[in-house]
Amino acid sequence: FDESIGPAPNRNYRMGSETELLNRLEAEGHQAWFEPAAEVEHQIRPHQMTKKFVFARAKRHGLGKGELAGRQGRGMLALWPFFWRLTLSEIKSLIAKLPPLQHRHSRAIYNRNWLRGYVQGYVSGARS
Repeated sequence: FDESIGPAPNRNYRMGSETELLNRLEAEGHQAWFEPAAEVEHQIRPHQMTKKFVFARAKRHGLGKGELAGRQGRGMLALWPFFWRLTLSEIKSLIAKLPPLQHRHSRAIYNRNWLRGYVQGYVSGARS
């Protein structure tokens, strides 16, 4: 695994270590497969069910997806058609100007956190 992606003591880590590993393996000619008989058990702690945790997780997921896309030189233009004409700095400025969202708009908060993470991760990945 790429140690710069995935769980770390820093609570703002990038998610996506499994995807990054599978991408590298595929590039080397290996193929992943689905095993329907496999069972995975996830340990979910009570604090991981809070909105605060889920919203932070959205940003970490966006960070990882954006960084991988930036490393591969793709992905930013696929966000939304109206972004096609904007530069990265214009997109970051647009996101920063969004008004605060009320707690009743959980989906919007989640999506905005993911998008902020994606843009930040994309810029970071494109520079590496």
